[in-house]
Order: sequence, then C-alpha cells, then structure tokens
Amino acid sequence: MISAGLNVSDWAYGKDGELLANPNANSYKNSFWSFIDESVVVLCIWLHEIELDETGIYVHQNLQKVANEARARRNRPGFSAAEKARHTNRANKAGKFHSTTYAAYRDRRPVRVIILGKDVGKKGDAEHAEGRMLDPMPWFVEAFDGFSGDIQLRRGLIPAHIPLTEDELTALALSQEIAIIENDENLSHTERKALIKARVGQGLFRTRLLERWNRKCAVTKSGNLRLLIASHIIPWSQCATIGQRLNPSNGLLLASSVDRLFDAGYITFDDRFQIIISKRLTLLDQVAFGVSPGQRLFPKHDDILPSLAWHRANMFEKHYKSGSV
Repeated sequence: MISAGLNVSDWAYGKDGELLANPNANSYKNSFWSFIDESVVVLCIWLHEIELDETGIYVHQNLQKVANEARARRNRPGFSAAEKARHTNRANKAGKFHSTTYAAYRDRRPVRVIILGKDVGKKGDAEHAEGRMLDPMPWFVEAFDGFSGDIQLRRGLIPAHIPLTEDELTALALSQEIAIIENDENLSHTERKALIKARVGQGLFRTRLLERWNRKCAVTKSGNLRLLIASHIIPWSQCATIGQRLNPSNGLLLASSVDRLFDAGYITFDDRFQIIISKRLTLLDQVAFGVSPGQRLFPKHDDILPSLAWHRANMFEKHYKSGSV
C-alpha cells in the first residue's frame, strides 16, 4: 500500500483505537477491497476479472449488486451469527468499493490497482488470494453508472481531462442517494418508491421544469408551488442516458393529484397534447383528481412528444390492455 502511495499511518491503531504491535495484521484496516485518501485511490481486482478488447485491458464490475446480494443473504433465516457477520462484512467491503470508485470517477482521479491471484480461500469463508501484485501502470474509471451499479475500469492514463458536466455530476450524486434509499431495510417498497420519486424531482430538474412550464401545472394551471411535482415522463429508472434523466424534454410540471394519475398510467397525452383518460377512471374520480376530457398540456413543447409516445405505450396502453388500469 505504501508503494501505491497510500497513507497507512492509521493502520497502527485497531478498531478501538488501541496501538497494535503489528500494523500489518490490522484486518480492520487492510482487508478492504478499496482504499482512498487525499492523494491516491487503490482498488483490488482479481486476475480472472481482467479482459482485453481492441483498445486495451479493462475490468467490468458491479459491486453494488454484490453488496445487495450479501445483504439479502445476511437476512435469510437460519444463519448463525458468524454467517451473518461474514455477509455483513462482504456487503460493507463491496459498498465501499462502489463508493470509492464513484469518487475516483467524479473527481477524475487516477487509480492504482492491486491484482489478486487465484482465490485459495475455503468454500464459505472469505476470499484469500494466493498472491498480490501492484500494477506499475495507472488505471482509471472509464464508466460509472450509479443507478445500475455498472463500473468499468481501464488500464492506462486518464484521457484528456474534461470535467464532468453539471448534469453528469447531478445524476451521479442522485444515483448514490437513490442507492442508499433502495438499500434501506427499514423502508417498505412503497416508502422507497415515494422517497426516490421525491428526490429525483428536486434540484436541477425541478428548476428547469418550473421555468419551462411558467411555474404552473401543465394541465390544471395551478400555481401553488408547494403542490407542484416535477414529474418524469419516462421514469428515472427507465431512462437510457444521463441527459434523458435531467432533460426538461422528459418532464412535466403537474399538480400532485394529476401526477399520481399520470405516474400510475390512468392518464396520458396524445401528439396534440390532448389528455387521454382511462375508462377505468370514473367521472367521480376525474372530478376528485381535477382532470377532464377537454384538458391539454400547455404550453406546447414538441420535444416532449417522443417521451409521451413512450408513456402511452408503456405506462398507459400496456396497463389498460392488461386490465390493470
């Protein structure tokens, strides 16, 4: 670790702050899969994970998925305290690897890589590499998707330094916050969904929609900002790119009651911006939620039409045909 440039002075102290006779045996500090300080990022990867393509050597990973799987296993009934502790430890290591890689990608920092040899650990126990080697060449985080957890590391120098755009930084930060919400075992599925929707509808995305829709509901024209929701047409989780997740062409500013109907697929809009109401929404429901057949989106923005077409096919027509709307 010292050869990689990592400051390991605190390894001399154990979990409880006691001074250790042999800092090299400090498993509380040295057994993680990733390390970061002010000057360097160090990641451990297995030799068998390394792949080769036409542009060089790379590794594709998803440690967020590993962390989630370990948490799920930890909660299975019948496990001993030792087994639960092992899965918790694995989840913590994978989660730290993911967050460390996120920091390296966000800040465009080079990465030192320790290549681990064959896993010779006993089945059911923690992994144990037969050997370790510090790669003399630097690596960098080539791609990072905070929502799916997919990461790609590439051997070599970071390409020409280009700072992340405001959209990229915002989407990365949001993805990390969403991951925390999704992994919170104290929340129900409904609570997670509500918190995620509220979080992605704030900040930069909401500011853009307020400006675009003149600070009024696009359907009811209500101007009570406390009751207006920055709603994605194509949901955040279904967006293909960072740009789509934050682009106002994929958003509507809606009164909270209308947003509930739109999000659940009870209403949608055609290419003339005319509202389409499910036959399963009664007249009483329409009155209660503030929608009626004569309403249209206004102002008209042609760039939202592709997203509306997706919503009709995937959120409205699909549910209607299946009888779930």
